[in-house]
Amino acid sequence: MATAHVTSPISGWVMGLAAEQTLFEAPIWDTIMIAGLAGGATTLLSLLLAVWAARRIARPIERIEQGTHALMLRRTITFSNTGLLEADRTLDAIASTARVFEQHDREREAHVRLIMRELSHRSKNLLAIVLAIARQTSRHTSSFEEFESRFNSRIQALADAHDLLVEQQWSGAYLDDLVRAQLAAFGMEKVDCRGPRIMLRTKAVQNVALALHELATNASKYGALSVAAGKVSIDWARETAQDGERNLRFTWRERGGPPVIVPSKKGFGASCWSASRSTRWAKARSSSSRRDWSGPASSGRSI
Repeated sequence: MATAHVTSPISGWVMGLAAEQTLFEAPIWDTIMIAGLAGGATTLLSLLLAVWAARRIARPIERIEQGTHALMLRRTITFSNTGLLEADRTLDAIASTARVFEQHDREREAHVRLIMRELSHRSKNLLAIVLAIARQTSRHTSSFEEFESRFNSRIQALADAHDLLVEQQWSGAYLDDLVRAQLAAFGMEKVDCRGPRIMLRTKAVQNVALALHELATNASKYGALSVAAGKVSIDWARETAQDGERNLRFTWRERGGPPVIVPSKKGFGASCWSASRSTRWAKARSSSSRRDWSGPASSGRSI
């Protein structure tokens, strides 16, 4: 029971009031209970929303992880919209990257097949050239030691030509580079080279390289490079024929060497020059050949 009283200052009367305590406590407890229930419901609802949001975010993240793994394995990737804008953008980017990788893989496989076919073709051609060199060398040698020496030097000349082709990605080789590569082993201090920078066709490079090697070998054994006072002059130029076709004139001159003797039979070098004449050396150009034997101590070959 709760009691209270008050005394009037005028009349002196005393007024008293008594009431049950529960009448005052009930609203407070009701308020506390309602607040507690509301807080509990809010907490539960927040937990449910957090779980829902986490699951909604977890699915796209799981798909992104799956897409990344499939991208690493170069597998085809397809995704449906997740409803989460940022995740959808990421998945679209992964799918686009996968398509680009797939296209690149197809192009790479096609390129590898092309390279294998080209490698097979060039290997067969190279083997045919090596066999031809072996046959021609055997015809002009009288002992195995001579055959081995000449065959090895000619194969090395062919290898040097291939190095130049590789540098130009098999598009051809420059004539001045080819001349220097073939004559480097014989010493360039006695050789004078002049001419414009001309790109030879791939098919012509091998024949011209072997022909240059034979000229240099003959000069070192019997010609100007075999004596101290000998000199070799090499020049080339483009010329326009009367019919308007552009030709390449290649001249090899030796001075200060032993007397020139006209060969009695056709050798390996002449065969190489004949093969090079049948091959177009460069774009929009044919080749002509002429040999001049003159002078007791000089020789010239114009190709």
